[in-house]
Amino acid sequence: MSKLFVRHLDNLRTSGLSDKTIKAAGIYSVDECQSLVNWPIKLGPGIVFPYPDQNGYCRVKPDKSPTVKNKLAKYLTPVDGPVHAYFPPDFSEAASHIFITEGEKKALAALQAGLNCFALGGVWCFKDKECELLPELIAFDWNDKKVSIIFDSDAETKKNVKKAEGRLKKLLT
Repeated sequence: MSKLFVRHLDNLRTSGLSDKTIKAAGIYSVDECQSLVNWPIKLGPGIVFPYPDQNGYCRVKPDKSPTVKNKLAKYLTPVDGPVHAYFPPDFSEAASHIFITEGEKKALAALQAGLNCFALGGVWCFKDKECELLPELIAFDWNDKKVSIIFDSDAETKKNVKKAEGRLKKLLT
């Protein structure tokens, strides 16, 4: 397994991930995650989620989340960079049923449980500044696929989450 601090391994295991899944995903720890996401301040240690086939792109979960717009930012995406969908190593584009969730750990846990799932970094992270859908989602073969969007359980109570889910559903349809 790549360098992974004990507290980070415990965090991943608490999320239901097996050591085999963690190793396959290439998740690792760093002492300072600032340079990975081009953040303007030091962030300290964190867990790194590398995105397969995205040329070094990753998201990080710092041990101490910074506050952004009066809200804790638990996971950080590179500043001013593109966003990407997270397709875990065992994800199969050929599957007839595709699940989409929010967050790398959830996608990995779903795959581990037998659901063919990929993740978005946030409910609105299916698009970027340039277009309605990310290039990798445009290139994906959606024909003859059943798609289930399984964002957090608060989708029923948070209008923004429900709105994002509806927009993604419309674009995929």
